[in-house]
Amino acid sequence: TLGQDVNFTCVDDLVNYPISMRASDEDGGISYADTSLDCYNVNPVVDAGLDQNISEGDLVTIAPTFTDEGGVNGVYDTHTVEVDWGYGFVSSLSNIYCEGGEHTVTVRVTDDDGGVGEDTLTVMVNNVAPVITSTGGPYMGIVHEPLTFEANATDVCGNTQLESQLEYTWDFSPEGNQHDWNVASWNERFDGMVL
Repeated sequence: TLGQDVNFTCVDDLVNYPISMRASDEDGGISYADTSLDCYNVNPVVDAGLDQNISEGDLVTIAPTFTDEGGVNGVYDTHTVEVDWGYGFVSSLSNIYCEGGEHTVTVRVTDDDGGVGEDTLTVMVNNVAPVITSTGGPYMGIVHEPLTFEANATDVCGNTQLESQLEYTWDFSPEGNQHDWNVASWNERFDGMVL
């Protein structure tokens, strides 16, 4: 580059990058000098994308973007994209939430020089009611004798751990649709009643 004062733009991080300078006069005299340059890496700038609203069991997919002064798509810098859905960083851009509530998703981009950029978005997961698969019966009982009722329900994700946490409540009210959802045993509600 010709000139006494010149500009130079680094496109990647450099350490002890050699620079040579030559000065010459009109009579053909030439001299040389060397120096060096250090250019420091700049972290990627990440956009995690828009917040999302889904239901339990739905597949959520994000499309994060990023910029880097060192270039993208393998130009000077190469990058690794990871997502923390709430369980630790993974490479997948899709996830299924089996529990309702607000979930913070973190997107991390790391360049090959160790620069890291992060951004977050929120996924609001709406609850989906469990599905009752069986209430047993029809039942037959004897007055003043305990009777066992059994029921089964499934969680939207088929998660046995969550299904084991379901609360089952029976209504032994004889008033048709006037349900009383207080937890009660057969003896408490039917003592003295004729079936």
